Amino acid sequence: MNHVLNSNKAVLPIFAAFFLILITCAFTVFFAYQFGHMKPAKSLSQTNRDYHLNQFNVNDAISACREEAASKFGSQLQDAVVNDHSTRFDQDRAIYLVVLDALIGSRDKQIKNLIYCHVNPNHYTVDYFKAHGDKYRDFSFGFFD
Repeated sequence: MNHVLNSNKAVLPIFAAFFLILITCAFTVFFAYQFGHMKPAKSLSQTNRDYHLNQFNVNDAISACREEAASKFGSQLQDAVVNDHSTRFDQDRAIYLVVLDALIGSRDKQIKNLIYCHVNPNHYTVDYFKAHGDKYRDFSFGFFD
């Protein structure tokens, strides 16, 4: 009988410590979410960023183009890498020209694409979007099919 009483006394502090850790974790997650540390990033069109203090730049234009590509192709967009040779600010038209080298399709069959975006730095939006496909890149192996 004394052995059962001692085992109950040992379980109670362990249970209390576990409960305290659980409550602490719950409060941490709650407050982190409330104050924005765990909230998902907003798209450029929804941001409250002050562009007078932190100017719109080529990185913002690239992000806008990637967001547009993701919204157009969804899960079919496998990869989108910036083409540094073609991405630039066009002084004459006052727009950012962004070019992405992209793979679109499934894991087994992908089409190599060039994605072209014209991003307006005054409205922070993609004004022109075009994807030009190349050819299928077949990543499947015949003996596994």
